[in-house]
Amino acid sequence: MPLPPKTVLIVVNVLPLVFERNEASASGWDVSWATGAIAMLYRTLVKDADKYSPLFIGCPEVFVAKSEEAALEKQLLALRCVPVFLDPPVAHRYFQGFCKGVLWPVFHNVVDVYNSAELQLDCEDKKKRHAWLGGKKDESSGVKSAWCDPVSWNPAAQDMCWSDYCSVNRTFARRVVESYHDGDLVWLHDFHFLMLPSYLLRRLRTAIVTMYLHVPFPSSEIFRCLAMRTEILRAMLCADHIGFLIFEHARHFLTSCKRLLGLDYKTCPNGMLVMEYNGRKIHISCSHVEPDVTHLHEMLDQNQADANGAALDFAEHVKNAITAGRDPTQHRLVIGSVDRVEGLTAIPLKLRAFDRFLATHPEKRGSVVLVQIGIALDSRPNDYHRTREYVLKFTEEINRRYAPPGGVVVYFEEKRKTTCAERVILWHRSFGIMIVSEFSAYSRILSGSLAVNPWKTDDMAAAFAKACSMSYYEKHNRFYMNYKFLVGRSDATPWGERLLADIEAVTDKTQDASSGEVVQVGFGFDFRVMRFESGFVSLDVDDLVKKSTNASRRLFILDYGGTLSSTASILDEEGAQYSYRGECADQVLQTFDVSDRYGGECTVQSAARYIDGKVRKPISDETRANLKTLCADPCNIVFVTSNTQRAALETQFGSIPNLNLIAENGLFIRKAGKGDWECVCDDDKRTFDWKDDAKRVMRAYAARTNGSFLVENAASLLYDYRNSDQEYGEIQSLELCAQLRHIVESGEATINRAKGYVEVHQSGVSKAVAVSLVLKVLKEQVDVPEFVLVVGDDESDEKVFQAVHAFAENEPKLEHVVTCTVGKKPSSAKCYVDNITDILTALHAIGVRLRLTRSRIRLFQQPRTYCRQFLKLKCLVSKEFLQSLDREMRSLSMLSNGSTTVTLSPDTDELLCPHEAASANWAALGAAVLAGCVLGAVAASQRHRVLRRFFT
Repeated sequence: MPLPPKTVLIVVNVLPLVFERNEASASGWDVSWATGAIAMLYRTLVKDADKYSPLFIGCPEVFVAKSEEAALEKQLLALRCVPVFLDPPVAHRYFQGFCKGVLWPVFHNVVDVYNSAELQLDCEDKKKRHAWLGGKKDESSGVKSAWCDPVSWNPAAQDMCWSDYCSVNRTFARRVVESYHDGDLVWLHDFHFLMLPSYLLRRLRTAIVTMYLHVPFPSSEIFRCLAMRTEILRAMLCADHIGFLIFEHARHFLTSCKRLLGLDYKTCPNGMLVMEYNGRKIHISCSHVEPDVTHLHEMLDQNQADANGAALDFAEHVKNAITAGRDPTQHRLVIGSVDRVEGLTAIPLKLRAFDRFLATHPEKRGSVVLVQIGIALDSRPNDYHRTREYVLKFTEEINRRYAPPGGVVVYFEEKRKTTCAERVILWHRSFGIMIVSEFSAYSRILSGSLAVNPWKTDDMAAAFAKACSMSYYEKHNRFYMNYKFLVGRSDATPWGERLLADIEAVTDKTQDASSGEVVQVGFGFDFRVMRFESGFVSLDVDDLVKKSTNASRRLFILDYGGTLSSTASILDEEGAQYSYRGECADQVLQTFDVSDRYGGECTVQSAARYIDGKVRKPISDETRANLKTLCADPCNIVFVTSNTQRAALETQFGSIPNLNLIAENGLFIRKAGKGDWECVCDDDKRTFDWKDDAKRVMRAYAARTNGSFLVENAASLLYDYRNSDQEYGEIQSLELCAQLRHIVESGEATINRAKGYVEVHQSGVSKAVAVSLVLKVLKEQVDVPEFVLVVGDDESDEKVFQAVHAFAENEPKLEHVVTCTVGKKPSSAKCYVDNITDILTALHAIGVRLRLTRSRIRLFQQPRTYCRQFLKLKCLVSKEFLQSLDREMRSLSMLSNGSTTVTLSPDTDELLCPHEAASANWAALGAAVLAGCVLGAVAASQRHRVLRRFFT
């Protein structure tokens, strides 16, 4: 049994219908399908009735009284149309005010700073300021006084129109939701609905939403001038697919996302581009709209006298006008053009070029006629009237100078709209050469046309001359080159249906829903949807306290920065006090003296944080008390991990008894009660000679990239470019990695390039390795913990989460593992908290419960408690561990053929093999590394997967 056709909700600004007043009708209106070019495009998007069933959602082209809305809606539903009724003032501010006044010029890369509108303060007369915003929609809306100038750079008017633009998008969203059924497709057309995907995603989680922009997307430098730039981008990225006419428009969109949101994209095997945003994948495609050739041929072949009598009359009228005053037997060449009467179509520039063409080619004055059909607009009346004045003035002057008596060389006529029939009948069965602006999208699509710069009059005049003198064969070849490209596939699947099929193929919401969970984040314009791994939930403090209380062996691994303490801006009063107390002003000035830029040392707490504009706050007294409570329990082993240097950790945590520390990204470990730090690297066999050369190169790049800086640790160097220009920073980071691969010897250090930074650190050194060592020691020499809590907030903590999960998979004694990240974001952790306060509250709750439930039996057996057994160990980093790690590093060096060791991809957590020749040995390399002491407790079947995640 065949499946029913899938409904496609086609959302357009104006329904492709014609409304005529008829008092005898139940609704008061006669409604029929429109025959305009845009209307025909929408009507022919999907034609396969067995596969798709279109349902149009949009506004009527007329304003309807409230009393007529119900009857008219019923009448439109019979035509598969759902009307959206808007109040006239709101509709005008939405369309003329924001769509045409703000978005239209900006999206066409038109910048007019302050010259197009009179700026006023908020305290000025609002009635005078907004008098034009509520005009009445009728024939008078096209007069000069009905509307003021575009509001692109008028903040007061722009804010009011923006509010109505969002309000109309919400109204459309309600109508879409009312009409939607499971499995339907939602197709949004053009820039009128940039905010609509956000409103739809809030209520239709499983709907496939695609958006197609028929207008260009502006350059990022122009788009960033919009006050609501970020809100628009985030809303657009709530769609599952975004379509553009050509790649240039898509490239501008991708660049804006890169510079404003820090997002990257990658290619797909199906030819689309993919951008990941908050765990969701947005597909981006570039495809031109194809005309419905079958419909056009039907208009040519069938008898048009009755159906399109007006079109035939129009064609005859034009023919009589251009032959007046001329010899009827003389051959004439007609240059025809149909354009909107507005500045962006450059009709005055075309007339200037035609005037120069006639002046420089007097032999053509009697045989060439320019027929210019202008479409009158009321959406931008000032622009329309200004352009119309130029056109009438130039037309009159050119005809006065070059036209024969009673005739014209330029024929200009205005129409409210033109139909496909008028255009086809006017120039049917006569192929000609196309002259297009090189700024037009179709100059990239129609390779058989003559592309010109409309601002260069001589080039346009030369194009007219070349078109007039072109041979028949060249015209024929150029015409059919364009024709075949445009309609080459029209006999197969229509363009709209192909696009929908591609979108359905790459956007499987059912499969995505089973592979993760979708969570709403933010409110208002900050609303977005994030996709997480299944089981990612908010931390349940009560459940956490219960699990920890019931366990007799507990391990706490807590990150320092961003988890136990927050940061403050050095420009704020609080941050300035912390930065001044933490170091003397002379040291800061010395570190950042421009004359000493290449010689000064950069430390994490001083230089790096100062360049970043932030300083880490010291832990609060409450946090210190909570840590002391946890460490005082004999069944607890507590570790604090950090990338910070040892001295900074000792300053903050040295006074807390029984607290263990992991410093400098896992290079050093210190057990409680011991003043000595243990290094996971054997100093006799492993040196840091690579640091000097690497630091020299990274400093040079930091000096040449504005906004970047270098952070130095004992075992690592970090080049941070998150505050620099995103595109330039990416280019510089790629070049830096290439330079470092030639400098750093294989097996000594690892180069890791991630989003916003490039890190070079000692091979085999990371917080994940240090935590894995602790777990291994506990398993072999003490006992496996029953409860483990791991809390962190950054990318290095993600690898710790993965290592602990891998360890727990093969340890039945480990009953409860709680991994928690600070902040709601895609993570390898199973839980999240919103901020630092929440995790401190959870630690306080655990401490209070442990004090209340500590039994006398546990106190009596205190000498044999979990913590004391761990502290009795002489050392954590054994010689066997160092020897095993050294063997794995040498093995890594030999397998990598002299190249840099393991490297992470900037877009994924997958390993990148430095040379293709070594790819065959990559799986064996992963198993070899993890076979040693780094993750000795992990099962062999899991080792390679763990290596891919955290070893680098």
